[in-house]
Amino acid sequence: MAYQDLLNFITNTMQPQHIYQPVMLRVLLESGGSATEHRIAEALLDEDPRQVEHYRGITRDMVGTVLRNRGIVERNNTNQTWRLLGFEDLKPVEIKELMNACEEKLGDFVQRRGLDAIWGINRSYISGTV
Repeated sequence: MAYQDLLNFITNTMQPQHIYQPVMLRVLLESGGSATEHRIAEALLDEDPRQVEHYRGITRDMVGTVLRNRGIVERNNTNQTWRLLGFEDLKPVEIKELMNACEEKLGDFVQRRGLDAIWGINRSYISGTV
C-alpha cells in the first residue's frame, strides 16, 4: 500500500472501535513492515493500563516481597525500581546460565501445571471479550 493511501486510511477511513487497528499498524511500521502475532499482542497489552497496574501490583506485593525477603532483590521506593543484589559481580556467562536456569524452571512449571491451571484460561472465553 502506498504512503498516501495508508495515510488516508488512517486519518480518514479508519473508524476504530477499540485500540487494535492503530496499535497493530504502529507495530508493523516500527518493525519494518512485519511483526509476529505475539509482538502485536504484546503491544496491545502494553496499551492496557489495567493490565500494567495489575502486574505492577503482583510485582510489588507478591513476587518482589518474596524475593526481597530472601535477600535476592531490593526495591527503591522513590523511583519504584527493583535491583538484583550482586548483579554487578556476575560474569556475562553466569548471567546467561542463570537466565537459562530461569527459562528451564519456567518451562518445567508450565509443563507440570499446564497453561489452563496457571492462568485460569478457558479457551472459548477470555474475560472482557463478551
